[in-house]
Amino acid sequence: MMSDKIENNDLNKQDKRLLYLDIARGFAMIMIFMIHLYSVKVYANFYVISFSLQLFYIISGCLIFYKRKDRYDLKVEIIKRIKNLMIPYVFFELIYDFLEFYQHGLNGFLISIKYAVSLTPLAAMWFLPAICIAEIVFIFLLEYLKDNRLIALNIIILYIIGLVLPMIAINRPTILLSRVLVALGFIYVGYISFKFINKIDLKTPYIIILIIIFAYLTRFNGVTSLYNVRYRNLFMFTFFSIVNSFLWILLSKKIQNVKYISKAITYIGTNTLVIMATHQKIIEIVVQRLINGYQYKNYLPGIIGMIIIMIIEIPIIEFINRKAPILAGKKKKSKILLIEDKASN
Repeated sequence: MMSDKIENNDLNKQDKRLLYLDIARGFAMIMIFMIHLYSVKVYANFYVISFSLQLFYIISGCLIFYKRKDRYDLKVEIIKRIKNLMIPYVFFELIYDFLEFYQHGLNGFLISIKYAVSLTPLAAMWFLPAICIAEIVFIFLLEYLKDNRLIALNIIILYIIGLVLPMIAINRPTILLSRVLVALGFIYVGYISFKFINKIDLKTPYIIILIIIFAYLTRFNGVTSLYNVRYRNLFMFTFFSIVNSFLWILLSKKIQNVKYISKAITYIGTNTLVIMATHQKIIEIVVQRLINGYQYKNYLPGIIGMIIIMIIEIPIIEFINRKAPILAGKKKKSKILLIEDKASN
């Protein structure tokens, strides 16, 4: 009986979500909208492009620590991530490829397929294989190295290799490897800092002031991009990525107490996989036609574009969550859990 209770507690922890991390993920997704809608000449876009994806990785590390286990079954962890990340990747990438055929003909289709097979697709879905491989490598190191200092040393070395690699050679394999190793570094940052992040409580005005200060300081490293594996000054890239990510996570802890705003951003944060996979084609096929062009230099068209994206995304998200949750990286709820949810509401 006691072992059953312990097992149930572990399962509850696996399923329990941290609201502020969902909100932080929602903010990161909104930043991705900005990257794909605005010109880099818009300073807000210049700022968010420097850390938004790193924020996703740090959140991933926080969640791995939060749901940590004494022992990992690597086979189970690999299957879990293939199911949650790579199956959606293959499905949405095929849709993207056929849309490329519709828009750009056979040549566009073949180019898209070639990049997809190399796990470095042209669309935002490159993020899925990168984080999938990085998480598997991270859990492998946790399970087989054990010693915290040895884990830290190995990850730091791999992270530095990831940063330096694009300076030596740029091709599809080195791009993938760089993305994975840099992701690994930020996952580790989230993992070791989760207790600090979860505990610290900074007043909202201080957080906003610090966000403004670091939004200004970030400009000194120029335009960086994980997609283009462009990091510029390696120390500044790392430092600003971590500090800016932490500040937005801390702001998310405050936002969780603002009912309607938190609900809207949480919805985005809990459905980032579907949104990440579909929003770029929505921009290309719908937004660009309704609002002339893209890479906007003014804020208003981009805001309208984000609203249009979410109006289209919501029915897609709801359909997938109900009919094919595996494509959203989610488990299908059992009938018992659905009855309990209805009873609690």
